[in-house]
Amino acid sequence: MRGFKLFILLFLAVISFIIVNCGGGGGGSTTNIETSITENWTHDADSGQGAGRWMLTKNGQTTTGSGEWNYSYNGYDISCPFTNAPVTISGSSISFTATGTATAVGAPAGYGTSSFNLAVTGLAVNGEGNGDFNISFTTNGWPSGLVGKWSSTRTSGSGITVDDAGSDVTTSESTIENTTTTTAQPEGNANSGSNESYDINDFNGYIYVNYTSTTSGNGFTPQSPMLSLNAAVARATEIARSNAPGSNNGTIFIFEGRHNLSDKESLPHNWSLLGVSREKVFISGAGIVLFGGEVSDITFNNCNQTAINGYGSINRCAFNYCSSAEGFDGGALQINGSSQITNCSFNNCTALGGGAITVGYISASETVVIADCIFESCSTFEGIGWGGAIYGGSGLSITNCTFDNCEAYGGGAIYLSSPSRGKISSCTFIDCSASYDGGGIHISDGKDINIEDCTFNNCKADGSGGGVSCNGINNIIENCSFFEALRYFKWVT
Repeated sequence: MRGFKLFILLFLAVISFIIVNCGGGGGGSTTNIETSITENWTHDADSGQGAGRWMLTKNGQTTTGSGEWNYSYNGYDISCPFTNAPVTISGSSISFTATGTATAVGAPAGYGTSSFNLAVTGLAVNGEGNGDFNISFTTNGWPSGLVGKWSSTRTSGSGITVDDAGSDVTTSESTIENTTTTTAQPEGNANSGSNESYDINDFNGYIYVNYTSTTSGNGFTPQSPMLSLNAAVARATEIARSNAPGSNNGTIFIFEGRHNLSDKESLPHNWSLLGVSREKVFISGAGIVLFGGEVSDITFNNCNQTAINGYGSINRCAFNYCSSAEGFDGGALQINGSSQITNCSFNNCTALGGGAITVGYISASETVVIADCIFESCSTFEGIGWGGAIYGGSGLSITNCTFDNCEAYGGGAIYLSSPSRGKISSCTFIDCSASYDGGGIHISDGKDINIEDCTFNNCKADGSGGGVSCNGINNIIENCSFFEALRYFKWVT
């Protein structure tokens, strides 16, 4: 009997526990409700060329972003709305990626929308933010990539981004663990990186890459290189976000090897990518994004998404059979800021516009210098686009370059759209052709453009201006020679 009473008491205790904790019997329930917090931000991009807004929402440990990224490109207003984009915040660093459907106001029929991918990185501290962005589109006729800078201001809310960076920012005394990178491994080598931890104090400004090395290391010395470009870029990104001394303008140095990139690799802001020699370092596949640094002494072969997007210095590089199927992006280079391109060669590069190079929007204070370069057999797809070698607008200085057998619908070698300043000097055009106007050069609605000391040999156009077609005001052609050029030039004021 005593045992039976004990059993009844235990049974009643269990029932009481269930009633109290599960809400039985009326008002005794306890429910944990997870609340969310939000922050609203507005941003500008590329000195007013872009703008937009985003709202950050934090639920528990998860932060997402929703909003709209707008941009003006080649006269079209592009809107990129997105929702529930995953956001990563670490100290003062912020990054997020978003996808969706973009619209272009006023675009021709069939080109009004495109899927997009947006990647944003930077800093957000005390209600102010800045950093870099990269937008890619998938529809033919749209630009495949827009890269640039953004700055932002928090308009309402708090509690998600850092308001007092103090203890949240990683210091130079931190030791960071790195994991093996598995995407786009170098040819002939299964191990792409290093599994070892590293002390950021050992970083001296360089990360070395050598895929022929028999051992992998932290990359901080030539004797301890990383084995792939992918792993090196990932480590550079970690270091750049650490704010350690020297982390804001480092260099990735490649000794030799072939690196096939399945996705675009974005260098950190002001970081450079240097090769030991363009006869020993080769990059193929998706290419890279450059934010103000330098790329030198590398050969880019068969890059299929534009070899380099961005701005900076590009020297002593070779671009062979590089292409972009998406819009006026340049088969080899898509430039959107002050840049210097010197001593490079472009061979059989092709795109819808700007077979080798497209120069997008640049501000009135920016210039793009292209000097001592060779363009051979560069063209637009099936001759239907503009600028067989170069497509651009204002602010270009093209000097001492050779254009051989380049072709397009308009501007067999060079097409400039509504340029207000620029210069083409000491260049040679050989066997360049256009099925419309400007076998060598076509300038549309130009102002204050100088073409001087150039030679046009056997250039032709089915329309007008076998050598040069130019319309606008205050444009000057002087000291130029035309040999066997069909119709020489067309000049309209």
